[in-house]
Amino acid sequence: MPRPSGERPAMRALRALLRMPKAIVRIAFRWMERTKDKRNGRLSPKASHDARTIEKLRGLMPRDRNMANVRKPWLTPSQQVAHLKSEGVGFRICSERDAEEYLKSNNNYFRLKSYRANFARVEGGPNDGKYIGLDFGMLTDLSIIDMRLRNEMLLITLDVEHFSKVRLLGKMEERRADGYKIVRDFLQQQDDLGTHPYDEIDKGKSSPYTSGLMERRPDYDFPAWELIEVISFGRFIHFYKFCADKFDNRRMRNDFYMLQSVKGLRNGCADNTTTASSTTLGRGRRRTPHEARSRVPSGV
Repeated sequence: MPRPSGERPAMRALRALLRMPKAIVRIAFRWMERTKDKRNGRLSPKASHDARTIEKLRGLMPRDRNMANVRKPWLTPSQQVAHLKSEGVGFRICSERDAEEYLKSNNNYFRLKSYRANFARVEGGPNDGKYIGLDFGMLTDLSIIDMRLRNEMLLITLDVEHFSKVRLLGKMEERRADGYKIVRDFLQQQDDLGTHPYDEIDKGKSSPYTSGLMERRPDYDFPAWELIEVISFGRFIHFYKFCADKFDNRRMRNDFYMLQSVKGLRNGCADNTTTASSTTLGRGRRRTPHEARSRVPSGV
């Protein structure tokens, strides 16, 4: 992939790290943590607020984060930038004009601001609640990292799904299991539980990838190696657990819980959910004025 001109050194480093999928999750999050700490110590916004705009926005958007069902106003990109400034976000890495253009063309405000959760806030004093050393450019960097990390993790989860199917069929072969009978028993169990397995399978009739297979099995008499191709990953996980219980295989039962976590991660990645906003890095702890004194610029 050609390297974009003007790409930041940190992003070039991450691009190189993404070529190592086995370590991507650990390395990427370590990189983000180091970058956040380094920048928090040397980068911070200068005070150049439009007081009237900020006070207006503060009046429209209450600071009480525990308030439920608060109807928030629609903000233009320039108002979004002003609101971020009121929270202590700086614009030294990325100018205000570039930030407005970015919010118009590259990302939405609600999604981008979710990455603020990784940064600490001042606690107490005149700067209470303001972010410490956070710049808009850091948020855009985190958005790019999040996208690339999410893509890599999605590939990993797809590999886990594939090889768990291979493993299951291998266990069936070891146990000389009847691939047809075990499917009939599983579908009957799922139907008794009221989870409607046949309705899910019927969805495959309209798919160009499975419709031919469905036509050959109008009575749902699938062997195991065909069933796993027409059911969802979530249903497959329950089939895996069903087989684990049948075989009384403790390791397979443990795999079931791991696969549940993989499913959640895969769904989050496929649904384009942010992965670097609060899950692994955690929410930024608020700092007291004494702790933040050397890290908050004068005038903020």
